[in-house]
Amino acid sequence: MFPPWETDSVSATSSREPIGPSLEAYLLGRLEYDVALALQNRLVYEASGRDDGQIALLMCEHPSTLVVGRRGSRAHIELTPRELTSRKLPVRWVNHGGGCLVHTPGQLAIYPIVPLAWHKLTLGDYLHRLHAVVRNVLIELKIKAQDHPVNGLNGCNGGSAPAEAAQNGHSNGHHPETAPVFSVSAAPVATPQPGVWGRTGQLAALSVAVKHGITYHGAFINVAPALEEFRGVVSDPVQGSPMSSLVAERQQPVRMTTVREAVVRHMCQAFECQRFHVHTGHPLLPQIALTVRESARVG
Repeated sequence: MFPPWETDSVSATSSREPIGPSLEAYLLGRLEYDVALALQNRLVYEASGRDDGQIALLMCEHPSTLVVGRRGSRAHIELTPRELTSRKLPVRWVNHGGGCLVHTPGQLAIYPIVPLAWHKLTLGDYLHRLHAVVRNVLIELKIKAQDHPVNGLNGCNGGSAPAEAAQNGHSNGHHPETAPVFSVSAAPVATPQPGVWGRTGQLAALSVAVKHGITYHGAFINVAPALEEFRGVVSDPVQGSPMSSLVAERQQPVRMTTVREAVVRHMCQAFECQRFHVHTGHPLLPQIALTVRESARVG
């Protein structure tokens, strides 16, 4: 069991001198999507100049925001502009894999910043490991996690994560922006999206990207969101299943702190990190948040 999470910074190491990379986890609370993306971009830039293989892991919740990835389109948004405004649901078009996904409080956003070359990973390897992290977290919570929708579930949200999608170093759940070593499909194809499902519907989604050989964006676990927030958005038009949550799946409360702790532990295992540190906040966040918010006011 890890030390208490309420402290500003906690860490754990093995009894011997660590020889592998460290994982630096940052608990950011509730954070605007634009600010989180700006922080990721800054950390990608910094990671490109490091040679120690360090992994940064950002975890936060977002105010309600509709994000449209490379596979999404306006046709997948069944809400009118008036309805989007009345629901206070801003739309962001982003350069990552996946289609439309609603972020909302109660959903845990997981953003790993991983230097692929240092860890000798292809993008397919990385996506497999990240998917395994999410799946193992849910299994630890006594949830029967599936890589595809359960038979009989139909709805406007969902998809699946066939293992073969990532075997050749690319997957429908990512978009490598400036990583020429990875092949990219010329156009979106009608294949399911990576994710994790339970008997009640989709519990988690993966949407990742790569820049300069460094991963960003990531995975999203529906811990205890208000499920009506997902209404009117088609997350995967190929094979739909309703969005659900860990609370709905277990029919009992699930603590966000429990999920975060499990994510850090399984990330360390999956990426062979010999030590980790957990921080509340990030030293770059205040200035980045100020810059993003000032730009939004001017714009």
